[in-house]
Amino acid sequence: FRGLPGGKMLVFWDGIELNGPLDPSTSVDFSRLELGSASHIQIIRGPEASMWGSGATGAVIFIDSLNHDDDMSSNQVEASLATYDTIQGAIQSKIIQEKSKTQIYAQSHYSRGLSASDAKLGNSERDSRFSLLGHTFESYQLNDRLKINAVASAQQTKSDADLRGGMGGDDLIAKDSQTAVIGALQAHYTLENYENKTLISFSNDRRYHLNSVEYAKYKSNALRIENSHRYKINNSLILSPALDFEYEYGKSLESYGNFSAERQSIGGR
Repeated sequence: FRGLPGGKMLVFWDGIELNGPLDPSTSVDFSRLELGSASHIQIIRGPEASMWGSGATGAVIFIDSLNHDDDMSSNQVEASLATYDTIQGAIQSKIIQEKSKTQIYAQSHYSRGLSASDAKLGNSERDSRFSLLGHTFESYQLNDRLKINAVASAQQTKSDADLRGGMGGDDLIAKDSQTAVIGALQAHYTLENYENKTLISFSNDRRYHLNSVEYAKYKSNALRIENSHRYKINNSLILSPALDFEYEYGKSLESYGNFSAERQSIGGR
């Protein structure tokens, strides 16, 4: 993207930021993402991406695994088996009723692929990767004016990577783990010349990194509230006041010292 490194690109999965919780310049390892459930991927690059901050100088990527436009009930099961002990499975269920829509998706992936470490000395040691992803989406049309959407998402990834090894080499295994949970509730109220949208979302992110010489643990919580109004005065004049509030708390623990970071922000447009 525009010749810039991966640390200048923000990646969001169903609203979850996959970059480091305390350092947005952390690069995202796309090889650890399972895109079988993605309904669409949106890429924003250039000056427009700067709206998301300095970490998005290169681009912003939005991955959406929830397809809410399908109005047909269905069930789907997928399974795959490949070399290097690779196993993957997915289950998706959609239940469409007169005034409600429910969608549940779960995916699991396990693999012991070849190590990509540059420091390897020549044998076929492998990296172990495991991921578990789950979504649930509920939509209720309470009446002609009020609609409520609820979303819950959980993602867990674990990996054991060989940093050194092979004949004559020392064993050095790096273990990484991430658990991310997000929940959101949206209310959409409409009248003939008025529209209101209110969104409340919460996310929780936990990560750790461990090898024989260092240890690091990160955690962050974020709360976001959005409220927007839309008034149609006449055919040529529309008034759209809005208010956003975001609170985020992050903390890290590392083997060579402790530090914490905290951030709050409030704004309107």
